[in-house]
Amino acid sequence: IAFGRFSDVLVQKSYKVARVEQTETPEMMDARCKSMSHPSKFDKVVRREICRIITKGTQTYSVLDGSPSESHSKYLLSFKEKLNDSPGQHRMYGVCFVDTSVGKFHVGQFHDDRHCSRFRTLVAHFPPVQILFEKGNPSSDTKKVLKSSLSASIQEGLQPTSQFWDSAKTLKILAEEGYFVKDGKDHDNSTLPPVIKSMTSDSDTLGLSPGDNSELALSALGACVFYMKKCLIDQELLSMGNFEEYVPVDIDLEKPQSSTSFFAKTSQRMVLDGVTLTNLEILQNGTNGSTEGTLLEKLDTCFTPFGKRLLKQWLCAPLCNPFSINDRLDAVEDLMAIPEKLSEVGELLKKLPDLERLLSKIHSIGSPLKSQNHPDSRAVMYEETIYSKKKIADFLSTLEGFKVMREVIMIMEDSVDAFKSNILKQVLALKDQHPKGRFPDLSSELKR
Repeated sequence: IAFGRFSDVLVQKSYKVARVEQTETPEMMDARCKSMSHPSKFDKVVRREICRIITKGTQTYSVLDGSPSESHSKYLLSFKEKLNDSPGQHRMYGVCFVDTSVGKFHVGQFHDDRHCSRFRTLVAHFPPVQILFEKGNPSSDTKKVLKSSLSASIQEGLQPTSQFWDSAKTLKILAEEGYFVKDGKDHDNSTLPPVIKSMTSDSDTLGLSPGDNSELALSALGACVFYMKKCLIDQELLSMGNFEEYVPVDIDLEKPQSSTSFFAKTSQRMVLDGVTLTNLEILQNGTNGSTEGTLLEKLDTCFTPFGKRLLKQWLCAPLCNPFSINDRLDAVEDLMAIPEKLSEVGELLKKLPDLERLLSKIHSIGSPLKSQNHPDSRAVMYEETIYSKKKIADFLSTLEGFKVMREVIMIMEDSVDAFKSNILKQVLALKDQHPKGRFPDLSSELKR
């Protein structure tokens, strides 16, 4: 029971912690020895297996690990670099970073300049606590970034090919392991998530050949998969299929709005690079690296953990499109006009648990892949009752959280039509009951 508390202390000090469980009872051991013709002294010991390796970048906060100490994301980042000879494009990076507590993967590939500007911005926006790279791969410029900006992160070099997989091996393993199988039985039914599928070659219908501009990105994903396999969390995280393509903030992919004004055609967000974030002390101060005295500390009055994470991303890439900014200002005005409802909603939001992390936890517990061949499925837990109660409590807490969200929607229901802000209408109106509504109606699921 104390494992979660003590392991977290070691993990925060950058140690790796392996959890070993007994995977058979003394009775099972006796039966096994009887079935053997000449059991050795080593056979006459109950079997034990490593069920989990926990590092700073691979914490999932399962029922055994205890609760998270903070709400902000801790990323595991893997990257691969390729130097270019073409003028203006000095290098190319393939990156994959994941918040293992939520199970969301970001995969991307991009060109960078000789100062590694985009790479610096990436590590400032999504600060990794652990970094994986291919031995002998990073250039001297990238090593400088790792040494200066990321000296506090754990940095681990992996062997080329055997540990840091190439793109073809990554796609082959993803297909063979059946991570994305829909019903948990038929491996032929496995379909790659759309983001990964888009990175494969169009001419290969099986999805086993990488696309022209995705080799480095898929290789970086391969390193992440290898490392999670080593830590025994690959099945529970990859089976969620929660992938998003990472596009550097200064590449504007958003289609311009129908308006012909200059602002409608410009980027939707400002580019705050790593140097700017540091100099302006937006996320952490220059004295001791904490949030004390920063803009984030000043603005962060969020009630929910996932709200705190979203605000941090907003601060890293603030809006610069007047239409979107005015819509947010309208949202503030709309909410200020209904102070009684606002305070009632605020009290409800304070009750919300960290739904993002809880959903990932519940998915892990119910994962069919994990129940088939993971060492945890064989583990003999002598405190099983306590852990089962924790699992039930987490599940009920999640359901209660969704009920609270439903209450928030119902409180705001009669005010939605009076709102000027489009974003507020989208967030607070039900999808089926309002033309602009985007919130799903979960009432039938919650009543079951």
